[in-house]
Amino acid sequence: MDSPILSYEICWEKHSGSGAEDATWGHLRLRVGEDDLWGAANHEQANGIRWTWVDLLEHLAECWPWLEWEEGWPAGPRVADPRRFLADSQQWLAQLAPNEAAEQEDRLYEFRVRHDLAMAIRGKILPPLWVVRQGRQVWVAGPEHSALLPHEQVFSCLMNLGDDIAGRLKGLADERSAQAVDSWKRRVDIDRKLAVAISIGVAPDDLAELTDGDFASAFEIDPSADEFEPNELLAAARMAVPSTDSSVVRTIVAAMRAVKVCRTPELDELATRASACLANEAANEVKPAELGYKIARWVRDELGVADDEKVDPASMLRKWNVHVGELCVDDDGIEAVACWGRQHGPAILVNRSGRHSQDEAGRRATLAHEICHLLVDRSASLPLAEVFGGHVFRSVEQRAGAFAAQLLVPREMAGRAFLNARSPGDVLSSLAGKYGASRELIAWQTYNSGAGMNWGTFVLLRNQVSRPERFLWNVASGRR
Repeated sequence: MDSPILSYEICWEKHSGSGAEDATWGHLRLRVGEDDLWGAANHEQANGIRWTWVDLLEHLAECWPWLEWEEGWPAGPRVADPRRFLADSQQWLAQLAPNEAAEQEDRLYEFRVRHDLAMAIRGKILPPLWVVRQGRQVWVAGPEHSALLPHEQVFSCLMNLGDDIAGRLKGLADERSAQAVDSWKRRVDIDRKLAVAISIGVAPDDLAELTDGDFASAFEIDPSADEFEPNELLAAARMAVPSTDSSVVRTIVAAMRAVKVCRTPELDELATRASACLANEAANEVKPAELGYKIARWVRDELGVADDEKVDPASMLRKWNVHVGELCVDDDGIEAVACWGRQHGPAILVNRSGRHSQDEAGRRATLAHEICHLLVDRSASLPLAEVFGGHVFRSVEQRAGAFAAQLLVPREMAGRAFLNARSPGDVLSSLAGKYGASRELIAWQTYNSGAGMNWGTFVLLRNQVSRPERFLWNVASGRR
């Protein structure tokens, strides 16, 4: 099945040539595949939204660097579906103190102005139309439809739309027309400092704190390059900035900068096949966690590892020529950082002080988590780097977490082991030793197996998890 694309139709009205507003009246229809975002079909003819579209051109020109280089959703609200951004944001804001809520509301509003094209229109209320980058993909979403589309296709469509609007203004003598066309031509003509700040998600004045004043050297930016291009160091900083302090960010960037690039042909070939497997499953709109389980089962099969066998993530990575090293940062929320761009990696640096990665079972789970990213995210959602414990796309992390759990302890084996167990404590200890996994991971794999468990097993396993309020009896017993 072919992937949907972003497309538009615009039907211009005749104009007298008196100015920008008069020249750009027309009916615009925007679609993802066959689904309408703006406008609708009426008796097989375009029935687009009527407006003067110079507003949209000016907005695109002003916000283009943020559309191009600002990735992901703002830190704070847990946004899984773009269509719920406003609702999720309000729910999160309601939990904050009034002063903090007001400040964060301003920040979220500024993000919406940059990424909701409906905010471009002055004097007419349009449905939200989100354009938010996620690696080499872009979320495009209206109130009813959303899709994760290739970056090149989305921006090609938007550039063509901008060019069409700008074409209506060429030759007009009014000041607004001239300024709009000029701004559109110069939409990415910004200094490197601002481009770097946008890519990281900070204000330009805050770069000094992250780089000791030399952002170009710290992030390996060539000020003389014709075009700005984000790299591994910027990607890692972007994910770390909302989650930790500047000293930790500097340490992460410096450690990643010291990693050399290497060839990983065996991993690359396996990743190509894993991505094809993922694409087939994703087309059926499988939930992220289920995708993680499926990919892990596929990897075990590909490597010839039976469900009752223990895997060694570190050995797998060494065999693939992936560098595995250590990171020492004083933030136990950071489990690891990884990179796989043009200049550094593939490499995984595990934090010795991470909440989970400081012990052997947690380190194995951390490496398994990063294996998922290496296999299926380098070509799309995370093309440069990842900070495990940082601000990373929620669905991508859910998938990697499920993958790691299933790779280490197949949930079917965990569920079967506890069925009618007379001594669940002995079973838990046996599985932990056999698979080299934490007791919490085994508890969740048993819970997610769907096999059901008795009350004694439920109480034991619920006591192993850090979020017991999510470990529900009606689910664990198989009665949901």
